[in-house]
Amino acid sequence: MAISPWPKGQIELMTFPCVQDGGTPINLTGLVPGNITILLQPISGGSDITGTGTVTILSASQGIIQYLPASGDVNTVGTYNLRAQITFSTGTIISDAATFSVIAI
Repeated sequence: MAISPWPKGQIELMTFPCVQDGGTPINLTGLVPGNITILLQPISGGSDITGTGTVTILSASQGIIQYLPASGDVNTVGTYNLRAQITFSTGTIISDAATFSVIAI
């Protein structure tokens, strides 16, 4: 499921699975969107961008979420590792990365 390349500043829903260990879905059952934080980690180095957009859980058992980015989330051209940081009552895990590119338009 491709979500990249993404035009700089584009505000549109993106849908992606939260997986770990090479493809195992992370079960989000019992969680609310506030338990999930989107992280954009620049591949070339630098500071992570913590997403300030809106998360929606589409399929908890399959770990599928939608994210509507805020303009600041996708305002810097570059290639990123897109991850979901998920907080459970037992601790926090971070999903496997999906490569995500923001391009100039």
